[in-house]
Amino acid sequence: MDWAREYIGAELFQSFSEKMENVSSRLDAIAEQLGQVFVEYLGKQSARRTQERQSTLSMYKYNQDIIDEQSSPSANVMNKLCDHVLSLHLPTKKCKYWMQSGPTPFSFNAGPDIIVVSVGKQLEEWSLGEFKCVVGEYIFQPTDPQTSFSIELKCSSLNIKQHFSRTLRTISIADQILIALILALLYSIFKFLWS
Repeated sequence: MDWAREYIGAELFQSFSEKMENVSSRLDAIAEQLGQVFVEYLGKQSARRTQERQSTLSMYKYNQDIIDEQSSPSANVMNKLCDHVLSLHLPTKKCKYWMQSGPTPFSFNAGPDIIVVSVGKQLEEWSLGEFKCVVGEYIFQPTDPQTSFSIELKCSSLNIKQHFSRTLRTISIADQILIALILALLYSIFKFLWS
């Protein structure tokens, strides 16, 4: 933030700061909803591990010498630790998102209207390996004259309230008649015994 204040000036920094705060709060709300979906999917096993939410918002600038989609990913990306629960990535323009989740990497199109969600080691452990930790990075076109940016919200923990929903069960008419007959029989037996 200090760099941004010096680079764009105090007046523009105020507007920039408010917009980043707005983006941060919206991504935080999405992260909370995603966390709730994961907890409901995984069941009670992850509910005991939730704590006060901690998240970090980062903005990345990509230079024009960034790798293109035919080159291999940087060693930096491969060595990144997935020490978070989940991470939300938002590019500011159309690009490819390269992802490594196993022996074979893959990429897909992304843009400012798409939020890429990646799972971290904590969620992989909570799901007992059902979800896999992934690392990835954006690949912007090197021919684009403008500087490219992306925003990442990394959640190291989530504050998720476990909602236990009551499941309503319907009892068929045949079952209701059977229950009524059993109750009538029990009533008759008790009436006979006490008289």
